[in-house]
Amino acid sequence: FGLRGKSSLKDFSINYDDLHLGELSRQGRRCKLYKGRYHGDVIVHVFGKLRQKDKDAFWANLNKLCRIRHENIILFMAACTSQPNLAVVTCNPQSKSLFELIHVQKEKTTIHTKVAILRQIALGMGYLHAKDIVLRKLNTKNVFIGHKVKVSAMDFGFPEVATDRPNYGSIPRGHLTYIAPEIMCTIRIIPPRLVPFSAYSPETDVFAFGTIMYEVFAGRFPFHEMIPEKIIWQISAGHRQGLHSLKCSTAIKTLIEDCWAHEPLYRPEFRELCKDLQRHSPQHKKHSSSEPERLNKAADLLDS
Repeated sequence: FGLRGKSSLKDFSINYDDLHLGELSRQGRRCKLYKGRYHGDVIVHVFGKLRQKDKDAFWANLNKLCRIRHENIILFMAACTSQPNLAVVTCNPQSKSLFELIHVQKEKTTIHTKVAILRQIALGMGYLHAKDIVLRKLNTKNVFIGHKVKVSAMDFGFPEVATDRPNYGSIPRGHLTYIAPEIMCTIRIIPPRLVPFSAYSPETDVFAFGTIMYEVFAGRFPFHEMIPEKIIWQISAGHRQGLHSLKCSTAIKTLIEDCWAHEPLYRPEFRELCKDLQRHSPQHKKHSSSEPERLNKAADLLDS
């Protein structure tokens, strides 16, 4: 098969031998994640033997990646496009993920910082949607907190092969809650994969953002005490996690509920969410430290 969009992709194509692969960070069913070197520190997604459907997805993803240039999106640097060595090279974010901040280190951050993080995620996602790019994998493992918030267009949160069990579908803990009901209703378990039979859309990204907003303010996933089967039923039926105990303004709670709307057309666009987060930010009402300073403090907490 050919290199579609060759005029755009040829500038990013490199030889596999030009890469120096270091530590293996994660091993999935069809992809291995390495730290590496290519004119500096990089992250390398190396793909094994792919079925034709997965090859098509690889090329389609490359065509999207070479169109992305935004300060809140991790930089795509290069790709190895000669089989059998297919790989995608991105800048190493050099910072820890939002998942690490919330669920592992359980760091306490101010309302100002929480809103600043969410707004920068929304800015990056708004840029992607303006280019007709649906992320599909928006979750806290794919958001990195440094001096700028960076969203990864490549997946850092894929299931590891070590977690696979015979006759079961495997998905990382909490990740069911990112799946919009219109997708959840079509999922079939083809062990060890959960396979959706409905297309992802900008609206499904917005639903996932609602879950990230909840994580940021609650410090845990929605439905965190429920078994997976019950979570699937709750989301498919349009039931939402209650927000009464959430420590944030009513306006923020309304934004989360809007993102989680059962009907996709009722969910806001990211450009609207950016404006609303700016409007409802405590920083917007009361001047204090600047947004970069607040994010620097959050990054320092993670790096310590």
